[in-house]
Amino acid sequence: VTDTTAEQHGGNVSKVKGQKTRELFLEGLAEHGTISKACMIAGVTRSAYDKWRQRIPEFSERADAIREKALRDGGKEDWDGTFQSFRSKYFGHLSPWFHIKAIEAYENTPPGNVTLILWPPEHGKTTLAEDYFCFKLATNPEFRITVGSEGQDMARKILGRIRSRMEPQGPFPRYVAKYGPFVPQNAQGRKTAQPWGADYFSVYKKNRHDERDYSMVSLGW
Repeated sequence: VTDTTAEQHGGNVSKVKGQKTRELFLEGLAEHGTISKACMIAGVTRSAYDKWRQRIPEFSERADAIREKALRDGGKEDWDGTFQSFRSKYFGHLSPWFHIKAIEAYENTPPGNVTLILWPPEHGKTTLAEDYFCFKLATNPEFRITVGSEGQDMARKILGRIRSRMEPQGPFPRYVAKYGPFVPQNAQGRKTAQPWGADYFSVYKKNRHDERDYSMVSLGW
């Protein structure tokens, strides 16, 4: 919270926090179009939203306008081509500035170099990486990813979460419906050369499936 923002509310930190929370709610509403999802993003209850509508006419008008637009645009492609827009649309995750900086570092690291992302715990390092991996494999099925950890267990867990997201009955059906199928298409018992295991896998839309060229691999040391 900046000093200027606090001054606008007479130095009342509680009012500043309330305004920030309402803005976050409206951002979530614009992205997802539902009150429940926006409440979840802003960390508030439905009753809090109802009270805002009763007490703050301007907020009520903005919320109604945003919902109307979301319903109007429901069938349109509403991400702008950036990773942060993609993860918000398909995974419901917002991108604070330091997440955006990390992605810029990922994208601009020269081949053969290493970039370290040093954040405190609970700042979303693993979730950010998982969202990015899903983004890359959806928009470029030829992309290849190696996940390494001290001992293979952590790397396997990350691989497992990525595969779960790509399953038809997984947690993000909108993602799969738009960019899938990802899993092997071996209906009626037909064999497939596409690997889909705990230690490595390839996505269905990848042009070639062989042991030297997986979409994603987990390693330990």
